[in-house]
Amino acid sequence: LITSPDMKTFLAIDTISVPFSIAIGNQESVLAEEILFDRMALAGQITLMVDRCCKKAGLDLSSLSGILISKGPGSYTGLRIGYSIAKGLCMAMSLPLIEVDPMMAMAFVSMEQTGDALNPVFCSALDARRNEVYLAIYNKYGREILKPQPCILPIELKDLIGDIRPDLICCSGDGALKLEGQLGDWNYRTTGICSIASYLFKVMDAGVEHPDFDSIASAEPLYLKPPNINITKKKMPGGR
Repeated sequence: LITSPDMKTFLAIDTISVPFSIAIGNQESVLAEEILFDRMALAGQITLMVDRCCKKAGLDLSSLSGILISKGPGSYTGLRIGYSIAKGLCMAMSLPLIEVDPMMAMAFVSMEQTGDALNPVFCSALDARRNEVYLAIYNKYGREILKPQPCILPIELKDLIGDIRPDLICCSGDGALKLEGQLGDWNYRTTGICSIASYLFKVMDAGVEHPDFDSIASAEPLYLKPPNINITKKKMPGGR
């Protein structure tokens, strides 16, 4: 795809869940993309992915107009790694950091693929382990009707969005399959859409821009929950 000469170009980083991804492009086109499925390799591969994306696009970091970061929710470790790389690059290259909502991005992609429903709702769901998901819900106009939050399944849709009665629930994200039948007796459709960096370009105008050093330094991911840390029960030397 060819980008118009006057279109700005951005680097996008999405590390909220597998697959992890890097992309270079804008709202008009995607110039390059790198995708990683190995959860354990992210820390060692992410800078190499950025470098390969730049080479594929024929650009260097200094020519970018900013860096988009998927703000979460999602994997605690993935978010920390993604934010560390994005903030470091922005500070080193004097680029703005733009925090973008990946749940909204998935919903917008789903909207583009769903044209036959009269009154659908679009559920973006990320697997939060066991019987829990991070869930956000949007109407067919892209308006948020449930902000991202952790939800223990099953739960009634009416308890989440009130009196809205959709004729279709479109479920996206790596937690989409966990939603089927878990929000009540509705017509469900699983889209197969997962969060990837190139989708962030679709909703970047709704992102929060951090233009200077102090603002970039204070930017934090949307965790929603504390990290799941297992504390060892082994006794310390000396009986402690």
